[in-house]
Amino acid sequence: MKERVIVPDVATRPNWPDQYRDLAIRNRIRAAWSEPIIAKDQEVLGTFALYSHESRVPTDEDLALIQGAGHIARIAIERQRSQESLRVALRRIEELGNQTSPGNRQLFRRWPGAIWRTAQTSFSTNVGMNTLASRLKSRMAGDGKRLFTR
Repeated sequence: MKERVIVPDVATRPNWPDQYRDLAIRNRIRAAWSEPIIAKDQEVLGTFALYSHESRVPTDEDLALIQGAGHIARIAIERQRSQESLRVALRRIEELGNQTSPGNRQLFRRWPGAIWRTAQTSFSTNVGMNTLASRLKSRMAGDGKRLFTR
């Protein structure tokens, strides 16, 4: 389900299972509004929710808050994933460097740092980081011979 869910009264909504309804009411949660966090590739990353101690529909400000917080969460999650993909690719380059001839090892040892600095400065957007990591992964496919070719 990739859409906002608004529950104005937890106590009366049939879509809340009894054990969660009872838990929510015991903790003074009477209304809940949830915004999906959807990646650019349409994968659901999670949800961001707000709760109210009183039964009510959300105000425009409430909706703007969950939408904005969900957007910020998406950016943070995607950035973390991009950086982790880059770290994995750089570790693979280092592994390949350890498997190459002694004359090429220096090149492999210097290159990951240069990529990382480039990624942090020139590729500051998620798209740039994803593109760089994707290119590195595709060039490292197989035995890594395509790594330094254009």
